[in-house]
Amino acid sequence: MKLNLLKVINLLVLVFMFNSITAQSDFYNWTFKFGGGSARIATSGALYDWYGNGKGPQIFVAAGYKNILLNVTTSYFNEATKTDLDYNGLIIPEKTDTRMVYLNISVSYEQEIGMRFFLEPYVGYVMDRITTNAIGFMGDEVEIIRDINGMAVGLNIIKYIKFYDALFIGPYFNTYYNFLPYNNINEELPKGSFGYSFGIILKATDKQ
Repeated sequence: MKLNLLKVINLLVLVFMFNSITAQSDFYNWTFKFGGGSARIATSGALYDWYGNGKGPQIFVAAGYKNILLNVTTSYFNEATKTDLDYNGLIIPEKTDTRMVYLNISVSYEQEIGMRFFLEPYVGYVMDRITTNAIGFMGDEVEIIRDINGMAVGLNIIKYIKFYDALFIGPYFNTYYNFLPYNNINEELPKGSFGYSFGIILKATDKQ
């Protein structure tokens, strides 16, 4: 069993090294990317006390010329709240399912640092739609839909493997900070949150 595992590891290392001999960035102008994975919210303070560290799916598409790309990313979280929260006099009870859907439209710059490893910093505009239920003044349930918007900055780290003339695939890791006014929901909540995600990217280019 150990011998087989060692063979697999050696094979993967050889594949990565062989695919890294030639830089891919010299051979295309136009790029289209599609991918997805798993996202996390790394909350803190009152936001953590109320919502915790949410996790959920993420998908994205991107198109670009040379090193500049336009990206659209969406992430979905659905967590049961950990404490009661006052929202404009309405109470969102503990253990209430609360959905957060993030839509991020960003511009990024993809730069190869060697061996088909890429760094891709970005800046964008992020929208978070929050839906949940609260207890109204008459004791009945009231649906709350609240949109909060702000800026986002982040960094993608990507390793591509070429598997066809103009097609590449690889894992990515993303870390970001969303400047979002959660305090519009409750004044004790912060004005932003960290997060990270990871998954797989499929990249298609025009063949040169």
